[in-house]
Amino acid sequence: MPALTKRGVDAAKPREERYFVWCSSLPGFGLRVYPTGRKVFVAQVRVGRSQRRVTIGTYGAWTADKARKRAQGIIRSASEGRDPQREKQEMRQAITVAELCEQYMEAARAGLVVTRFKREKAPGTVVIDEGRINRHIAPLIGNIPPAIFAAPTCSAWLTKLPLGRLPRR
Repeated sequence: MPALTKRGVDAAKPREERYFVWCSSLPGFGLRVYPTGRKVFVAQVRVGRSQRRVTIGTYGAWTADKARKRAQGIIRSASEGRDPQREKQEMRQAITVAELCEQYMEAARAGLVVTRFKREKAPGTVVIDEGRINRHIAPLIGNIPPAIFAAPTCSAWLTKLPLGRLPRR
């Protein structure tokens, strides 16, 4: 089987059972073809003693080249001992920035948040914080897990925010 390219993906026709088309240039990278005609890129890796088949995305939303690059990253992380499926599941279950802000507001209203002078925040300051969260933080980044909103991501957002464009995740 040759390398998995656009031509190869287009040539894969549905059968009665789902099947895989594997790439010869990148072992572990493949295409799952469903009887309905749906085509999904996958990366198959070994983590410890078990095999993992990680779904990358559907053909159309992902090109063969972009899916190959993503598969390379998945295969590289698995070779370093990380479990891509477990990380993906943890990301889905992770708390979001909006939920974290809600926890902060509950603590601030209860008087548990202190200032740099070791005093509890004034009620007016808590109201200002709540307004900033509701108007700016929650609508823009509320659905993002804080774990991926690290310093480089934060600086990219702050650069693009005044321009009205938000960077992709």
